[in-house]
Amino acid sequence: MNEISFFRPEFFWALSFIGIIILLHFLRRPKTVRLDFSSLRFFHNDAVRSNRTRKIRKILQLLTRILIVALLISLFAAPYKNNDPSGNLHNPQCNVYCWVDPTMSMEYLQNQTSLGQKAHDLLDSLSRYLPASSRLFLYDYNDKKFDLKGNESEQFKGSYKPLDMDNLFETVLSDIDFSSEQSLLLLFSDFQEPVTDKTDSLLKILPGQLTVICVPLTPQHPWNYSMKDVILANEESVQGTVCANGRDLVKGRLFCETGNMRTETALIDIKNNGCVNTRLRISGKGNLQGGKVVLDIDDPLQFDNISFFAPQREQNHRVLIVGNRQKNSVIASALNVSDKRWNPVILKDGLDVTYTDLDSADIIIVNNVSGISKQMDAFMAAYSGKEKTLICALDNSDTTVQASESGSFTLLNKVLKDVSSGKSVSLQTPLTLVLPDTISDLWKGFPRMRLEEVAVYGYYDRIPGETLLHLGNGSGFMSQINDQFSRNWIILATPIGITEKNNLCETGFFVPFVDRVCRYGIAMSSRSDNSILTGVPYRNPFYNSEISASVLDSDNRLINMLQNQSSVIFDQPGIYKIVPEGKKPYYLTVTIDPDESMLSYRLPDTLKNSVNMPPDKLLSALNSRQSGFFWFLPWIILFCLIALEILLWERKRA
Repeated sequence: MNEISFFRPEFFWALSFIGIIILLHFLRRPKTVRLDFSSLRFFHNDAVRSNRTRKIRKILQLLTRILIVALLISLFAAPYKNNDPSGNLHNPQCNVYCWVDPTMSMEYLQNQTSLGQKAHDLLDSLSRYLPASSRLFLYDYNDKKFDLKGNESEQFKGSYKPLDMDNLFETVLSDIDFSSEQSLLLLFSDFQEPVTDKTDSLLKILPGQLTVICVPLTPQHPWNYSMKDVILANEESVQGTVCANGRDLVKGRLFCETGNMRTETALIDIKNNGCVNTRLRISGKGNLQGGKVVLDIDDPLQFDNISFFAPQREQNHRVLIVGNRQKNSVIASALNVSDKRWNPVILKDGLDVTYTDLDSADIIIVNNVSGISKQMDAFMAAYSGKEKTLICALDNSDTTVQASESGSFTLLNKVLKDVSSGKSVSLQTPLTLVLPDTISDLWKGFPRMRLEEVAVYGYYDRIPGETLLHLGNGSGFMSQINDQFSRNWIILATPIGITEKNNLCETGFFVPFVDRVCRYGIAMSSRSDNSILTGVPYRNPFYNSEISASVLDSDNRLINMLQNQSSVIFDQPGIYKIVPEGKKPYYLTVTIDPDESMLSYRLPDTLKNSVNMPPDKLLSALNSRQSGFFWFLPWIILFCLIALEILLWERKRA
């Protein structure tokens, strides 16, 4: 059953007028005049009944007038249903707080209007229909606060920055006084799945006094063409992938621009929900500073039709090896002789590792660990950076020290719950290693698949993840898996330093093996050597050094300096030139978050104080206080009472 409440209950003081009506009713009663008759036989019997009817009519007339006054006062008090969130739109004492999704997917054009602009048009309608005493606030994404919305219309412009809804809800909780203020929160978004997932989790922390209306602006029959994974394949060509989502791509024009030169246009056709790998030839003279690939075609979402590329650069990667320094020294030596890119290589005991060591490293190798520091334990348990490559070598004797909260087994078991399902294996007759192939990027160049010179005497069986290297008996020797934080782990079933479990470091396979594993880990991480996402902090490679670097845009204008700051953020996609002091400059491509091209939508879950309301229903709620029978019922009753009052009037006889 719907509970009825009132926006303006203070109007009920007017019910005191009912007492005046009752008083006037009794004061205006006709006085009884006593007349003496000698006989009543000349009176009709209807005379007595008529007098009784007149009294009943007077009582009904009094009750009707009381009900009319009470109903009019109730209408002035503005009734609404407690379970109707749209009712707060007409609450004169309610302040409305609005948020418009600023992400680039809101640039989707529908009927020549972007979804973001449609949201601002709805806000303009909202400001016109709200009661004069209500105030409308709009969230400022840059200043991270709610500003009072003016009467002027605003033009929507999407932001390349990653969505940060946590700041929005923190502002709601800090700026709104729920004890004294009636408030309504409106969320305008296309509600792609990442936004919806975040909304569902954050709605649960809002207090019950705050009503939330989610206005989905999801396009009907969405479709989009996009490009991804564009890289400079060699000095003469660029390769990438073009996808068609929701509609066939017919005769799409694809070309590449490097400097002031444009390649010949290539025509491509793609079936619905398909992707095609493409390659474009470029001029060898214009590719030194990179360029962009353009998909020229009618598309409701244009931002992902341009993708930038830059030449790859040789970049140093910091390697942190955690564990017994003496036993792990061979790993450091192997990295130092294999490639100049592994620099610096730092050896640290598990108890001596600091948070700065872990945060600054590109690759973290955990091997021969007997104990870990509190900083490392906290880092591994909570750090969510996807750019890290984590290599963990398990010692099959680690299971004996689980109770002491030490060892690589226990460390890995905190982030991968299924590690404990395996078992330790010790062998009298050693096993060899078997490569899965000799043609993949990880193993190409090796002359044969079976490595007879490697002997493994002890390993940890049933390591989780996708197997990358096998033992001679078919068990996994190395695997790759993502943990709950989406971090990439490479797991080894046996130690790789100086150990009695195997002779790996004594073979010619050891140096290329360590180098290949680290290369594979870097390739699997979300951070490319020269490509980052807009709005995501780019770690300053010269941090904690005496080197500074200039950051130039594509027009060679200085836009920033890399000095003592740990990171820098790029707000716009494009190609940026990094010029370190005394070193060779390199180029950095800043790309758009590919999740904005997903076209995967889902409405938020409805809670007790939240509801999903499409734009058409929101407009209907704005145009009338209430919709349906509930709003018309009081007026129907009022009309019936007035009609009854008229019927109860007594006509004076001539």
